[in-house]
Amino acid sequence: MNRMFYAILAATLLACPAAAGDETVVDGVIHVSNGDAPSGGVHDLELEELWRRGGEDDEVIFGVIAQALADTDGNVYLLDSQLSEVHVFDADGEFVGTLSREGDGPGEVRQPFDMLWMPDGTLGLVQSFPGKIIQVNLDGTPAGVFQTGEEGAIIAVVEAESNGGNLVLGGVDVEIAQGGQVRHMFVSGYDAEGAETGSYIAYDVTWDFSNMVMRELEQYFVLFNRWGVRPDGGVVTAHDFENYELRFLAADGTLERIATRPYEPFKRDEAAVAIVRDILEAQRRQFPFEIEVQYEEYDPPVASLFVHPGGDIWVQTSRGIRGQPEGVLSVYDVFSPEGHFIRQERILCPGNALRDGIIFAGTDRLLVIHGLTDSMMNLMGGGGGGDDDDEAAPVEVVCYRIKG
Repeated sequence: MNRMFYAILAATLLACPAAAGDETVVDGVIHVSNGDAPSGGVHDLELEELWRRGGEDDEVIFGVIAQALADTDGNVYLLDSQLSEVHVFDADGEFVGTLSREGDGPGEVRQPFDMLWMPDGTLGLVQSFPGKIIQVNLDGTPAGVFQTGEEGAIIAVVEAESNGGNLVLGGVDVEIAQGGQVRHMFVSGYDAEGAETGSYIAYDVTWDFSNMVMRELEQYFVLFNRWGVRPDGGVVTAHDFENYELRFLAADGTLERIATRPYEPFKRDEAAVAIVRDILEAQRRQFPFEIEVQYEEYDPPVASLFVHPGGDIWVQTSRGIRGQPEGVLSVYDVFSPEGHFIRQERILCPGNALRDGIIFAGTDRLLVIHGLTDSMMNLMGGGGGGDDDDEAAPVEVVCYRIKG
């Protein structure tokens, strides 16, 4: 789920020591080999709760909160994929209203799964299929549609992000083939007219409907919060399912550097297997014929990443979301813009990182979406990976101020 977001502790950033990874050049590409420990140690990201909405006792009811953004006035915009609208709250958590609604008319959208500030300042709602970005002004008026793709292509857009003048989309082009499909998975940059300006990830998956196999590795390892756009418009990706590797590409797609760090793979326990199983089984049930589903034994090293406005890359690992002490929601590895492992940040607040979403919004806001995983499973028609007799609690959003 991004891609995603912003901010954190300028004073801490300035206080970090110089990078310690070893640099070598191979075929014109800089390789940064980091050690297991960050050069700047471990820091605690302290939070102050500002407001919370949703949950058992609130009149505001959420469906699936897939993304959050904040403006310069402190207003928070929550994208509800299930209700196909944006909930708007002011800096104090008071409900202001909604933007967009479900439909096909101007400014309307169907089941958006991402949201971004467009280069022209409008709010962009990313509709998965048919893939396009519905643009709305903050007063609710329609502001146009951004769409790309060759004639005849079936395009599904999963994620989008804009930075440094580069609009980047991640999704799938579907080519109809005899007895099946060829799915062209991509993360690419586009100009204002919809022409591709750079390719950052591209690979093909073939579906044979007579012998259908859905593999987790093919289906998921490129998309869903494992890439981000840097302040200069370049892109950083973490799409290796087996190795902890960050790839830094220029806006035109040229590979500039690769950063790595040692990482022991996490072998999935029953809870981790249940989450992946529910996601893929929900996908499987959408087909009118039998298919085989294949899961991986280990989690990918990188669960998600986002690019800080100053250029640092924050990486949430498969171990960072598990086994933390009480009061620590998650741990992020932080890399410099050059790919050096400079510190770790511990997110200090209640929650369960396997079930709850973490979204950095604006320059000093962090939101925790309690019940995000279960709400997404319900939307997809699957379970939540827990006891079938347990009823999922209503989604609750808690907005924190990052102290410091």
